[in-house]
Amino acid sequence: VVTSGGSMNCWGANKPTALTNKTITGVKQVSVGNPHACIIKTDGTLQCWSASGTTTTTGIPSGAFTQVSCGYDHSCALRADGSVTCWGGNTYGQTTVPTGETFTQITAGDYFSCGIRKNGGIKCWGDDAFYPVSKAPSTGSFIAISAGNSACAIKSDNTMVCWTLTSFGSSTPPANTKWLSLGAGEDVVCGVLTNKTVKCFGDDYNSVVSGVPASGW
Repeated sequence: VVTSGGSMNCWGANKPTALTNKTITGVKQVSVGNPHACIIKTDGTLQCWSASGTTTTTGIPSGAFTQVSCGYDHSCALRADGSVTCWGGNTYGQTTVPTGETFTQITAGDYFSCGIRKNGGIKCWGDDAFYPVSKAPSTGSFIAISAGNSACAIKSDNTMVCWTLTSFGSSTPPANTKWLSLGAGEDVVCGVLTNKTVKCFGDDYNSVVSGVPASGW
């Protein structure tokens, strides 16, 4: 988590070990993937850690960025001009950004990546077999997007739509809900509703869905 003062606190399993129980300062944004993590520093540059716990610079683009997203064995980062650079594993084309596209937001999933175009539409690239990126919405205007092994996006009217995998119901948002933000993981999606409460749907392993606190947000 990044505090209002720009420091980052990490905890949990030792992957990547360099971040476990550490406080890192000068952080603007953080994203954790598998098996790596990246931050955007206050000067806009990137820093990443591998699963071995060491700082890595392999393939990381230089320059300033406004957003970074870590997926499964790959990452993508967004520049202020809307251009996107992805790096890492590219077995299914998940780091091959479509030419001529500019985005306002990006997300890296398992073996695919997606972004919200400047016109509000969605574009995805990568694995179109197990993760059928071609099923991404072809119409509509969106304000937020997140991908894990499913992908979901919030429309301009605050409703949510999901696609790709349907396991454990992680591609079926609860009916009659309005959302402010979202985060998609492995078989589960969580987000903040317009009434400022948190709601999750999908796999309830370890009570991830049913154990959301009802207050304190």
